Amino acid sequence: MRYKRIGVRVMVAFAGGIASAAVLAGLPAVKVCANANYHSPCTTLRQPYRDLSELGLANAISSFSIESGAWLMCTRRDFHGVCRVFDESERDLSGSQFQDSIVSLRPMSEGGWDGDGAHRDEGSAVLFEDADFRGQRIAVTDHEPDLARRGFNDRVSSVRLDGGRWQLCSDAGFRGRCVTVDGSVNNFADIGLNDQISSLRRLGGDDGGGNQWGNAGGDGDDGGDPDVAVLYEDANFSGRQISVTEGVRDLGRWGFNDRVSSVRLQGGRWQACTDADFSGRCVVLYGNVKNIEPLGMNDQISSIRRMHDGGNQGWGGGGGGWSGNDGNFGERPHDAAVLYADADYRGRQLRIVGEVADLSRLGFNDQVSSMRMSSGRWEVCSDANFRGRCQVVSGNVANFDRSGMNDRISSVRQLQ
Repeated sequence: MRYKRIGVRVMVAFAGGIASAAVLAGLPAVKVCANANYHSPCTTLRQPYRDLSELGLANAISSFSIESGAWLMCTRRDFHGVCRVFDESERDLSGSQFQDSIVSLRPMSEGGWDGDGAHRDEGSAVLFEDADFRGQRIAVTDHEPDLARRGFNDRVSSVRLDGGRWQLCSDAGFRGRCVTVDGSVNNFADIGLNDQISSLRRLGGDDGGGNQWGNAGGDGDDGGDPDVAVLYEDANFSGRQISVTEGVRDLGRWGFNDRVSSVRLQGGRWQACTDADFSGRCVVLYGNVKNIEPLGMNDQISSIRRMHDGGNQGWGGGGGGWSGNDGNFGERPHDAAVLYADADYRGRQLRIVGEVADLSRLGFNDQVSSMRMSSGRWEVCSDANFRGRCQVVSGNVANFDRSGMNDRISSVRQLQ
């Protein structure tokens, strides 16, 4: 059995102070130990610590016994790094990423407060594999652009928030279908996102100017957002909301059909239609709309998509952030190529003009199975920046599997 000498004097002194505070009933408590199987030296903690170095405990915990509450433990100071919520004791952390790696910890609670009663602004999100906050879980304290890195991609069925507002998206890089929540969700199946979440981040406050997103930053993310349309259930940008970054053919699949009363745009121009598949009566939105009622479309929108350059023939201008049009967008691209996630021009699609050197920036890397083009010749390559294996195509491709490029394309450009 191995024993470590890690701030024993500090542990004993601190334990005495904590023991005197044990009369405070209801406080979370965890006993952390320097050795496996709860062998001494040990001490009991009842409050958050952003850096356990102040106690001589950083990178020194091998087992812990949870006496009450649930605890968030992280491998870096200030609750960063790899984090996990524990609500059961761990006799031996050997072989886990938390062995001799815990640097910060704090008690979790429903109301967004720490064990010492102080309210937190930063918050955290605990993702659960099953509905009703059950099953395997992980914790995110700031943002996670790709849950695949945590082994939790497309596995989230419920989330418990411990403070803050959060954006959760179906694709990596905070793209795809996104929803904003400020309270716990016990079943994502209710909003059509069960086992589909790939990224999430904590949001900053709404500045009232149409940009409600906080700066993601870190982990190689440049903080830049794609064009976003935020749909609200009530007028004046209130009520339940969902975020769209490209297009949705049927809002009914998102549980949001015929429920839109206001729209806030973060870039781009958007086509909103009363029927699925961008049909029925359609309008083009190019600014925030506080109330859809004057357009005669309140609680009637069933599909919406972003308009790209070159695809707006026949669309007139207009005042008030919208223009009317009763036609369809048209399936044939104009001076552009449309990439499809499935063969035979089906599934999620991405429209490009000119070139895209790295499809991962658009959340479409290694996902292309078919392609439609208006004219000319196009080059598709297996690596970013038009490297790796490349192929020149001069007509529609119903299935890239036939040329060995299915789900392998990382960059696309039109050739002169």
